[in-house]
Amino acid sequence: MNIKTLFSIGIIFLFSSVFASAALDLAFVGSMTQSPDPASVGNTVTFTVSFRTVGGAVTNLKIIGGVDGTQFFERTYASILADKTRTDSFTWTAIAGSHTVWFELDPGHTCGDSNYANNRIEKAFTVSGGGPVGQPNLKLDATYSPASFIAGDSVTFNLKVSNDGTADSSACEMQFKKGGSPLQSFSIPLIANGGQIIKTYIWTAECNAALNAKVDSNNVNTESNEADNDWSQAMICNAAPAGLPDLAIGVTVSPLKFDTGEDVTFTIRVDNKGTASSPASPVIILNGMVGYGPPAIPSLKVGGYYEFSTKIQFLCDASFQIIVDYDNEIPESNENNNKWAKIMTCGKSFNFGLDIHDMKRTPKIVPGADAPDLTILSVKRSDKVPLQYGTHIDVEVENIGLGKSNPCTLVSTTEDIFPDVTMIIPALEKGAKYTAKYIQKLNCGGTMNIKVDANNKNRETNEENNTAKKSFLCLDLK
Repeated sequence: MNIKTLFSIGIIFLFSSVFASAALDLAFVGSMTQSPDPASVGNTVTFTVSFRTVGGAVTNLKIIGGVDGTQFFERTYASILADKTRTDSFTWTAIAGSHTVWFELDPGHTCGDSNYANNRIEKAFTVSGGGPVGQPNLKLDATYSPASFIAGDSVTFNLKVSNDGTADSSACEMQFKKGGSPLQSFSIPLIANGGQIIKTYIWTAECNAALNAKVDSNNVNTESNEADNDWSQAMICNAAPAGLPDLAIGVTVSPLKFDTGEDVTFTIRVDNKGTASSPASPVIILNGMVGYGPPAIPSLKVGGYYEFSTKIQFLCDASFQIIVDYDNEIPESNENNNKWAKIMTCGKSFNFGLDIHDMKRTPKIVPGADAPDLTILSVKRSDKVPLQYGTHIDVEVENIGLGKSNPCTLVSTTEDIFPDVTMIIPALEKGAKYTAKYIQKLNCGGTMNIKVDANNKNRETNEENNTAKKSFLCLDLK
């Protein structure tokens, strides 16, 4: 091989190495996509883009993206082989106006790209529709219980007012009407955006009544949506049932005289005195605050009965209660004979005349060790607004029990004339926390009384730690 040939081969290898080292070009492929397109205020918008490593492999490649001057996305690829396509995206909550979305490859210019002019891609777009930014939106939802009723029944309405706008609402009024005539007027306090309150109204049912509720009935607020302030319903009664069961409880005690520590036998008989068969029903026996759950009473025909006995070691002067259908799930013609409640007096003949008074509420079964336990960890104020104008309150609630809690309410009251606030506390797993945020008015130096599980939706291992009190000075920020 002569010198000329060797020189030619060397030139070829030299140019090959130069071309190989300069071949990498990071470039976007196609156009950026947007979904939804066009977007409206409040939409979650997804921006997607693809790029390719043209002519070479790359390591530690960073890609970033954003809207206008704010970066919302960043990702670093450890390595990508030559001539491979990758796709990336990020989401953004739409706000009104004209915007520019962008992606950029290798923003630090560290990957040896041969052409940085094609490393950035942009797309101009406009967000329209929805309500103007910076306006409240009061929304009214109503539920009532029982869903089935006849004339004269008490029907409880829960009227939930939520603010899903982009600004705090002003205090206003809510009207609850029947056929255009006011039944109740409610004062609705300032509600922070994202907050809510619940008002309760108990109505004596009238068949075919047209009920209506409207929040911001005095038009204090300019809202982003004025169409969701109303609720209306034609209240249709159920036909009265042809017959109802009537479970009546009777109890005998043996012996009639006993002392602390002795066994006492209770014979319990449940009769169906109604005009329809009864389904199986639960029974609870309460010895003081200790609960027993014997087998359920089976279904009873009209005139039928069921009898059983239980033996319990007793304490003097203990209260003893036996209730059939204690959760009131069976509609009956007489709901007042399901309960037997006495004070057991030791050392003398048992006196069946010693009834326990004020037994209208059904007692709760003593919870197990795996029950929830809701407690209020802290009550804080987070602004400097004068108290009487409404101040932002954060109440931190924790489930320190061993079981999951049920959704319940938190009620915040003051000793002043200002409205109470009711918040929904969601179900909380063991150890979970939730911060209820709301706005409440009170006078300087006033006391705020707060109770979680105010509607008693949870049987807790400790019912004594559900409340908290907090007093605020005018400039108190703690």
